Amino acid sequence: MKIRLVSYDCDGTAYLNASHEVLPSTMKALHMLKQRGVKLLLNTGRAVREMERLPKEFLDLADMISADGGARIQVGNEVSRKILDPASAYAGMKLMAEHNIVCRWVDVKDQCCLTRWDKDVSDLFYRLYLMRPEVRPWNGEELVQITYYCDVQNLLDEIDDIFSGAVHTHLHIAHEQTAEGTGKDAAVRYACTYFNIPKEETAAIGDGGNDISMLEAAGYGIAMGNGSEQVKSHADYVTRRIEEDGFYDAVCHLLEDN
Repeated sequence: MKIRLVSYDCDGTAYLNASHEVLPSTMKALHMLKQRGVKLLLNTGRAVREMERLPKEFLDLADMISADGGARIQVGNEVSRKILDPASAYAGMKLMAEHNIVCRWVDVKDQCCLTRWDKDVSDLFYRLYLMRPEVRPWNGEELVQITYYCDVQNLLDEIDDIFSGAVHTHLHIAHEQTAEGTGKDAAVRYACTYFNIPKEETAAIGDGGNDISMLEAAGYGIAMGNGSEQVKSHADYVTRRIEEDGFYDAVCHLLEDN
């Protein structure tokens, strides 16, 4: 395989949430890729505020960072964003407020806020990201991503209908909306264009349901051993679990003939 670009998820793939660390083997693997001249795309659904506790070296190694589910792309100091349709944002946020649905919103200034206090949701953010979003009602800010917590199917369907042109991501109790043309797959295509690298010379590594599109957008897809069976079914190769140096194994596999 000739690989010139690797897109990789953060949580559960390159970052071990249980111990809040990037394993030494993962850092070694990233350095191995850099030494071979491979471009690195950190491709995450996290918002910028949710990335502040990640190791600086881990972030600095990435040539491109796709955050907010592909709605925010950064290369060096250059940042581009895609915003949700304002009319849809207004209608969707209004509906969620009427039904007391907790929502985490991210705007064009990288503010990351909960619409109201909810201990379970706030604790979830701390367990995952070692941070708690500020509690602040939405006042019409331009939005790049919203995440909401609801298990009522008819409401989920209604919200999807409101954001008819957006990208819908449904993961267990957490659901997301980002602008049309975003997503982890879109970030891979953006990176291919930006670095002038054909799809056939790209690879992606992920573990979650929202990584499937990324694996399909790349020339070669690798699923983590701790990933779901659905993710594994879309992969060309299944590596070991993250805590078993799975990311390192994945990179060694990619570099065998590179």
